[in-house]
Amino acid sequence: YVEGYNRLFWIIPKTEKDLLASKLKKEEALFNLGKIYKLYLLENENSIKSFENLLALNPKSELAAESMYYLALLNEGKPKQEYWKNELNKNYPNTYFARRINL
Repeated sequence: YVEGYNRLFWIIPKTEKDLLASKLKKEEALFNLGKIYKLYLLENENSIKSFENLLALNPKSELAAESMYYLALLNEGKPKQEYWKNELNKNYPNTYFARRINL
């Protein structure tokens, strides 16, 4: 029991640098999970949840533009599609994803 505790204690982030690294790992995990749900498992609702969780965690993430792009695609034919298109165009107008969604 103590051995397990000691192992866990050492992997818990303790510094600002460690916390940032942990947050980035979580963002990447949510992003990759969203893509897996969409592209391989065809579970669009779970994909939407993953991308929305990523954006809730960090709206300015380096993965935000691509996440918004996927959310617009996943919500095709629904009111949320326009919302995500608008968010993408407003926040990341000069990105590949904004140009692509506007084709």
